[in-house]
Amino acid sequence: MKNSLSSIVVLVATMALMFVSGITAAYAADGQWIFDDDGAWEEASNWNPIAVPGGAGSIVSITNDVTDEWTVTIHTNSQTVGTLYIGDSGTDLFDAYYRWLEASDGAHLVMDNNGAQAQLIGAGRWGSYVMAPIELTTGGLLIKNDSIIPGDENLPPLTIGDISSASNLTLEVNAARTPNIILSG
Repeated sequence: MKNSLSSIVVLVATMALMFVSGITAAYAADGQWIFDDDGAWEEASNWNPIAVPGGAGSIVSITNDVTDEWTVTIHTNSQTVGTLYIGDSGTDLFDAYYRWLEASDGAHLVMDNNGAQAQLIGAGRWGSYVMAPIELTTGGLLIKNDSIIPGDENLPPLTIGDISSASNLTLEVNAARTPNIILSG
């Protein structure tokens, strides 16, 4: 009797562990957007690795070289990241496009870097728009525009639409270039 009771306990514990592992395996900590079109953040096949990225401290990059201007939309459920890079990484100045990050149905982007300063970084060859409402947690937020246009000292714009809490907000400016960070919300 004692052996069958301990076997049942081990079986239940194993099943619980498999269940929890199955749920967390659907979300990668870090991720790179790979889809060349408008798309939903929550669609795992839009990311490399093929899983929805996010979570406190995660690094998410929406910087692939694409063929047109497009929008990544956070639907329904808010998404949390520690660092977000956004921009077109293409090498051809005339084949670079704006990036948009939006939210619908009350969703927003939560910037949480496990107590350290979260980062939102414009990166690539053209401007970006982060129009999803941004919620800050402890640690604050660094906004930096590292976008480049070869031969031009001015940066393409990094536009931020809605930051729910502007406390502990840092804008990093490169003195050699015009920073072109726009807080419009």
